[in-house]
Amino acid sequence: MLSVDYGGNNSLLKKPHMHFLLSHCLGVIIILGSILPATQIINFVDAYGDLPTHRDPDIDVETVRLGKGSFPSGGIRILADLEPFQIIDGQVEYNAPPNARDIKVVVAESSRKSITHAVILNPTRIEENTRSGEALFHVDLDEEISGKNPWTGRSDKVDDYNNVYLMNVGRGKSPISFNDQSQATITTVFAS
Repeated sequence: MLSVDYGGNNSLLKKPHMHFLLSHCLGVIIILGSILPATQIINFVDAYGDLPTHRDPDIDVETVRLGKGSFPSGGIRILADLEPFQIIDGQVEYNAPPNARDIKVVVAESSRKSITHAVILNPTRIEENTRSGEALFHVDLDEEISGKNPWTGRSDKVDDYNNVYLMNVGRGKSPISFNDQSQATITTVFAS
C-alpha cells in the first residue's frame, strides 16, 4: 500500500519512487489524451461510411402529438427536419376537426439560414368521424413536388426538400382547435 507524506514542502523529493510514479502517470495521461480524439474521429468516419443513398435509403416513422389547444392562422407545427438528407418518398397522416380545410402539409428545402423553396400539399380526408368531431387526413410525399409556395404565393418546386410542416394557411380566420388526442404520423424515406 502506498502512503504519501503531505507534511513537508519537499516530501515528494524525499520519495523518488513517488516522483517516478507520478511522472509516468502524467505521461500515460498525455498519450491517452492524444490517442482518444483520433479514435473518436475514426469512429465518426465509420459511422458515416454507410450514409443512406437513393439506391439504399433509410426509413423513419415518427408520431408527433399536436396537443390540445388552438392552431392560429399562419401557425406551423414541425413534423420533420432531416437536414442534411433529402426526402425521396413517404406520407403524412393526421387527425383534426373535419372542418379543418385550412390545415395543409408544407414541404420545404431549407438551409440553416432560410427556406429556399416550399410547396403546399392538399391532404385528402380518408375517414370522417373517426371519433366525434374529428377526421383522418392523408398526403403522399414524392421526390419532386410542384405547387404554391405558402410564403410567396407563387408557383414553386421542391426536389431536394428536407422539412415537412403542418401549416394553418387560413389567413385572417379563427384558430383551429385540436383535442388532446390530435397527432400526426409521418413516414419518411430519405437519402443523402
